[in-house]
Amino acid sequence: MKEFALLFRGGQTPGEPGSDEFNAYMMEWKTWMDALKGDGSFVSGEPLEHSGKIVSGAEGNVADMSMDNEAQIVGGYIFIKADGMDQATEAAKGSPLLKVGGNVEVRGIMEMKM
Repeated sequence: MKEFALLFRGGQTPGEPGSDEFNAYMMEWKTWMDALKGDGSFVSGEPLEHSGKIVSGAEGNVADMSMDNEAQIVGGYIFIKADGMDQATEAAKGSPLLKVGGNVEVRGIMEMKM
């Protein structure tokens, strides 16, 4: 089996933390993640904080991340094991983020041999 990264972008979390709507959405995430764990495909994953820094250029320029385009910011990730890209993509289709306007980028993890 090969490892894949599922990168979560965009979407609007429903309700305020603690509300019934928010709690129901979080339960959808738990159910989906439990299914991935149950079939042995889940490796690891976490949500990411909204703030951060961007380091660029040979000089190591540092800038605060802009929330101007939230749809492009990676809000979290999970690593899964799958037999191939098609299976990993099918797993990504179960993400609750898709129901709230977000997207899931599926990327294979390259094996580095040094």
